[in-house]
Amino acid sequence: MEADGRAAGLAGMAVERLEGEIAELAAHVNAATCRWLLLVGEFDRREGWARWGCRSCAQWLSYRCGLSPAAGRERVRVARLLAGLPAIRATFARGELCYSQVRALTRVATAETEAGLVMIARHASAAQLDVIVGAYRGVLGRALGGDERRYLRCDHDDDGWLLIRARLPAEEGALLLAALEA
Repeated sequence: MEADGRAAGLAGMAVERLEGEIAELAAHVNAATCRWLLLVGEFDRREGWARWGCRSCAQWLSYRCGLSPAAGRERVRVARLLAGLPAIRATFARGELCYSQVRALTRVATAETEAGLVMIARHASAAQLDVIVGAYRGVLGRALGGDERRYLRCDHDDDGWLLIRARLPAEEGALLLAALEA
């Protein structure tokens, strides 16, 4: 019955007030998410997850906070990087950026580039920022003489097994296979 009363109260609320409260609460959620990630980063740094018998902070987040393993790994990645990105961290802590924007920024930001990237993020949706960051990564890869299609990723599965996924030029792939066989 109480939920029906609250819903009825919302039904009578002016659209402008609904909009204002939604935006205000989103900023609070963003700031709280920043604080949460800073706590996760410190917990990971201290390896607090080990006392639970977990193999990683991501596994602990999955168990203790109900995140999927992939979401846990991504939160830990972002949490670790926030420590070295003060402009992004401060803007996020004020609730001016959402987690999705920060996640995108941490894929390319450095201490030297983060201020400019924050300015872009303030004027882009998370989806737009994903596109911008993807293009930026491609330009960086070419500028550094790299191929943005090349990658090597190593992760651990939920059961602790090592997962390796790679896209390498044929010659480098042959070297990797030879090293693994040795």
